[in-house]
Amino acid sequence: MAPRLRQVGRAQADESVLPYYDLAFGERDPVSEPGTAWGTPGTWWTVLALVPDILDHTAHGFPLLYRPTRKLDPKIRELAVMRAGWAAQSQFVFSPHCSNGRNAGVTEAQIQAIPSWSTAGCFSPVERAVLAYTDALVLDGGRVSDASFAALQAELSDE
Repeated sequence: MAPRLRQVGRAQADESVLPYYDLAFGERDPVSEPGTAWGTPGTWWTVLALVPDILDHTAHGFPLLYRPTRKLDPKIRELAVMRAGWAAQSQFVFSPHCSNGRNAGVTEAQIQAIPSWSTAGCFSPVERAVLAYTDALVLDGGRVSDASFAALQAELSDE
């Protein structure tokens, strides 16, 4: 689906936007030659480039998820993000987080099982609880059953 807002090409982009374009698109113009290195159209970047401060803020907000002081295991985090991307039909989220997941210890079998995780035997109890919780958030509009939440609480701390 095409974005509803104007996209910013490389020639019109603020200088602060160019490092993001380089990362996502290489040297190509992302409007005339769309497509990120990880297989998505890339319109998120080109629309947020309308307001470079917003693009910068958004891109720099992601490291909050990756601070080493976080109490959530990176593997668990990446499984949840991958499942959310898959469930929401977002290649923009799913594809790059497969790579992040591998770096965090997610196995190839687990990545392949994300679409049908509930019938796969390659997930631990905590991973299954997180995947069920993710499905409730994404697919059930945030309606998390007491049983799913209890399974999550049995495996993870409140923090």
